[in-house]
Amino acid sequence: MLEARKEYKFIFSNYELEKFKMFLNSKETKLFNDRIITSLYMDTSDFKLYNLSIENDIDKYKVRFRQYNNENDIFQEIKLNTQEGKQKIINKQNNFKNLDDIDQIRYKNLELVPAIKISYKRSYFNFRNVRITIDKNLQFESTKNHSMSKNKLMSKFNIVEYKILNQQKPDIESSFFQNPVSFSKYNYGIENLYNLKPTIFVV
Repeated sequence: MLEARKEYKFIFSNYELEKFKMFLNSKETKLFNDRIITSLYMDTSDFKLYNLSIENDIDKYKVRFRQYNNENDIFQEIKLNTQEGKQKIINKQNNFKNLDDIDQIRYKNLELVPAIKISYKRSYFNFRNVRITIDKNLQFESTKNHSMSKNKLMSKFNIVEYKILNQQKPDIESSFFQNPVSFSKYNYGIENLYNLKPTIFVV
């Protein structure tokens, strides 16, 4: 499945998140029950995909495997950022029952191994016909494939994201509590677990 979208991301403290939720309360509809999402991101042993994401504004991609609520179903997701915009390719995997079963894959002539596991609690809302997700309790965990400065990291912030499909043209900027930022869970985790280049939030 190929999905094209536009995204706006915001980094909120716990206090800011509560204010945001109060604003949404009378205007939103909860879409689904909360889910625990666990993603296993793949990269080369020398972090080629991470460096590509830092160096390029477009023509970059991420490869991950995702599991919901620790159920058996696992999905491979490839996030592309090209001149045509952002896209996500999703394919259900039948060869794996657990993220720990994934050891190595090949994609675009690169040998990819598990680089980082990221988990969090996600809530889903509809606001002015736009899907909003709220990610809380983020946890980042290193893998055996790279030398690390830390094994695990818990975040002290929350991520709010507006997800807009390409055919949608809603007027939602008036609901922005602050300017959106450029933020990647993968980059943040890699930088802080493996002591690489620090994350910079770009307004």
